[in-house]
Parts: sequence; structure tokens; C-alpha cells
Amino acid sequence: MVQIPKADSSSSSIKVEGSPDIVDRIIAAIESFAQVRDSQVTETVEVAPGRHGALIGRGGETRKAIESEHNVTMQIPSTSVTGPARSMIKLSGAPSDVAAAKEHILSMTKETEGVTIDVPHRLHHAVADTNGNIFQSLRRELRVNVDHAGQQKPARPQPPQKTKQAKADMPLITDTTPAVGDSLDPEANHQWDIVDLLAAEDDASSATIPWILRGPDAAALQRAREQIEAAMAQAQDGVTGYLVLPDPRTYRHVIGAGGATVNRIRKETGARIDVPKAGGSRDAIEIVGTKSQVEQAKEMVMAAVVQGESARRS
Repeated sequence: MVQIPKADSSSSSIKVEGSPDIVDRIIAAIESFAQVRDSQVTETVEVAPGRHGALIGRGGETRKAIESEHNVTMQIPSTSVTGPARSMIKLSGAPSDVAAAKEHILSMTKETEGVTIDVPHRLHHAVADTNGNIFQSLRRELRVNVDHAGQQKPARPQPPQKTKQAKADMPLITDTTPAVGDSLDPEANHQWDIVDLLAAEDDASSATIPWILRGPDAAALQRAREQIEAAMAQAQDGVTGYLVLPDPRTYRHVIGAGGATVNRIRKETGARIDVPKAGGSRDAIEIVGTKSQVEQAKEMVMAAVVQGESARRS
């Protein structure tokens, strides 16, 4: 029988009873375990939170493999942890095992930093929104992360003041029911403005924000740089169109079932189209692209609204 003191006991003695042979073996095992525990250390290794997933793996498989291979225990901070502690991973085990595990982890999460691109403030959001979100695309396809050296991102371009105020002055498309044979007149029931990003007259016209690229190797960084520079070149010729419809209920016609309509317009025109969410603070549909792309997309959006309203009223 082995009797271990309770946690709140002041005693540190373990009582072992049994035959001499069994007692000797139990004592030897306890002393060996205690020696191992006494020699253990706990150290931290700093790993960017964005790389924690690589250490965890699917269902925790990677973490279990590291712990088993190096005979250590590894604690990875949860997403609720904030501040510097969010990046600190704890390793516990024998000193040599912990050192080997740290080297393994650092090699797994090592990123190469070697590319900085200065993106004009006026183009930042247009480039960032390429392919939906260029940051997510680069992480998914190339394992390249982008940060801005702690600099605050420039404000997203806002619709012209007259566009933001236009909604109150326009009659609802659904205010009246057209007679048989009549058609909706979208040109009389919307506000449309185009803003040239390069002609923006503010203190951000010449300011830039650094995009610092970190990735697994030089090849990935080069491919990421090429994608960003291509998006910047496209944005140089870009304009943003702001389309406000008087009745937010008609925006569903622009989206279509499962996003089919807006995705079709995006594909056919090459423009980026952002439709406001119901109940959101923004009224304008944003259409970004070259001037011809934006104008074409606007016409297709209006046609979708007219078609949708006509079908609803028929």
C-alpha cells in the first residue's frame, strides 16, 4: 500500500507498506520519478500567434507529435490571451529535451523577412481588397504574412458628401405600384458618383504605408511581391463608384440567390463590388475598377434591380 499526503497536509512523507521486495521497488520508482521532476525546467519560446496553427495541427496531432518526440509538454496560449503573453509558448521537460524542442519549433515557424513595399495611402484599401482579401489569399496560397510595422492603416475612402445625403431626397422605388405596361426608371431613383483615387485632395495623397512581407522562403516572398505590385498597377488606373439606391430592400436583387448575381457581375466586368449589409451604417454600393469596368458594373447592377423589382411586382 502507498499512502501519499493530501495536498493540504503539512507532511511530505510517503508511506509504503508491503513485502520488503515490493517496498524497495516502489521506493526506487518514486525516487526515480522525483529525480526526473526535480531536473525539469520550464522555458518559453516566442512564436507569432499566426503561426500557432502550424504547431497544433489537425486535432492537435502536430503538438502531440512534438511532445512525444522530445519528451516535453507544450502549452500554447488560447485566443483569449492578449498582449505579449499571446506569443509565449511554454515547454516543460528535461533541459536537453526542452532545448531540442525549442530548436524544432523555431525551425517549423521560421519566416523570412526581406521584402517591404511602400503602398500609397490612397491605394491601400483597393490593393488590400484584391481577390476579396489579398492578405488572406497570400497566407492561404503562399504562407506569406503581411504587417505594417505598427502603423495605423489609412481610413477607407468615403463616399462624397452628396452621395451620403442623397438617400433622404430620393423617393422609394417601392412607393408606388406601376401600371401595367410601365417600367421602373432606375435613372430617376438612385445617386451615382465616381471618385478618382489618384485625384484625392488630402494629406494622404503622397503618404505611404509599409507592407512588410514575411514568408517561408525567398521564392514565396517574390511571388507575393509580384501579386501586390500587379494589384497596385491595376489600382493606379482605378476609380471607385458609389451607388445609392433609395430602398435598401432592393439590394437583395444585386446579390441574388447565394450571391449568384453579384458574383456574375464581378466575373463579367472584372470590377470589385461591395454591397452594404442589411442594417449596416453604409448605404452606398461600392464598385472598384477601371472607369469602364465601374460604369459597366453599375449598369448591370441597375439592370438586376429593375429585373428583380419587375419580377416581384408581376
